[in-house]
Amino acid sequence: MSSPIESEDGPKPEYQHDFIDVNEFPKCGRRKKITIEDETKGKDVAVEKLPTDVKNEKKTGETWFVYILRCEDGTLYTGITNDLPRRCDQHNAGTASRYTRSRLPAELVYQEIQTSRSLALKRELAIKGLSRQEKDQLIRDARQ
Repeated sequence: MSSPIESEDGPKPEYQHDFIDVNEFPKCGRRKKITIEDETKGKDVAVEKLPTDVKNEKKTGETWFVYILRCEDGTLYTGITNDLPRRCDQHNAGTASRYTRSRLPAELVYQEIQTSRSLALKRELAIKGLSRQEKDQLIRDARQ
């Protein structure tokens, strides 16, 4: 069992999370006694944490946002949150990120919805891997 940081289709699927993503754990194994061989960095902790994660998994989809802010100096900051207005307020108050704190104000220029924290983290990583030109294109496409 392993959970790729970027996804199976990402550019580097061999990079693994510290823990097992409960969203990727097979539904058929959730009510059975099974043996798990994990390929995570957290090893024993990951296996101990998994039953609790499965038990506490929200049955209804939660909403997460991947967002990009344009800072005062023109740089871009990418992050995730489950409360976008609150997080933008935190950024502009200087309490959300060391990076944006010294580059205020920050303007929200891009957002997309993801159905889980795991998917949002994977998408955030993919966006961070884009070139500046690709990020600018993503922002332009979203505004059209």
